[in-house]
Amino acid sequence: ELLRRRAFVLHSHDGAATFSAPRFVTEACGPPGFATAALVLHRGAGPVSGAERLTHICNAAGGSGVLATTSRDGSAELWSDVVPVHPPLADGVSGRVRAAAARDDGHLGILYTTRERRGDARCYDVHFVLSTDGGVTFHAPHRLSLDTYCPTRADNGATVDSWPDGGDYYGIAVDARGRFRLVWSDARSGRFQLYATTIEPPVARP
Repeated sequence: ELLRRRAFVLHSHDGAATFSAPRFVTEACGPPGFATAALVLHRGAGPVSGAERLTHICNAAGGSGVLATTSRDGSAELWSDVVPVHPPLADGVSGRVRAAAARDDGHLGILYTTRERRGDARCYDVHFVLSTDGGVTFHAPHRLSLDTYCPTRADNGATVDSWPDGGDYYGIAVDARGRFRLVWSDARSGRFQLYATTIEPPVARP
């Protein structure tokens, strides 16, 4: 029995008709709980500018935050050491990756949430973080939620019991101008609603 989860990728060069053997990425990702992850393809920046790269983003084992690792070449056989995408989280706060997207120039955007307990309530914040060197280093995160929100059953019904963080309504896309278009679920008003913004590097607070 494996003591830690292992992440693998499969590579295809023929439109998903055939796949490579599984290639090991990392064992730094979760558990506990359901472990989300994201995988994005981009062109490297800096000394590897123009080279095809993959960046894998996952939840750290124990829920201590969000991690990223980037392949050293297009074959996905060699990967960098994992790095946190944000500063250390406070005690009792966990992080979860929600979505990621990349531009061809190595600009990588990640949408993630943090969770903390306040008494019996589960409270959340939504964040965006940017890397301009293909996932090697990350800028300071920017909080998208105006305030930490603690969704309640009174405002959101029984759905909050199963989806206390608003479900899987999170996404990032890069538009034709190279801007990051974000959408996320947020209960700043009490009831979960969808919010959207556009971020054009260098990052400005939305």
